[in-house]
Amino acid sequence: MSRPNDNYTDTLLEEIRDQNLAVLEAVGSIREELALVPKREEFEQLQADVKVIKTAVKDQSADLKRHERQLDKHEQRLRRLKAA
Repeated sequence: MSRPNDNYTDTLLEEIRDQNLAVLEAVGSIREELALVPKREEFEQLQADVKVIKTAVKDQSADLKRHERQLDKHEQRLRRLKAA
């Protein structure tokens, strides 16, 4: 024959098991999300890539400005030749 405390204890243990399962599911979900977060090395590589890109854009911008100045000079010469 079971005692009244046995039912209470069984019920309490079942609730604790359910809570533990919920915590384990939450931790598993957090681990999955953390697996998707980029690691430090990936950020450092991105940072290095951005520096290279900035340098390339800066160089191309300088080249473009130089070409624009040359085109302006040629256009001015053409205008002068047409006017003469």
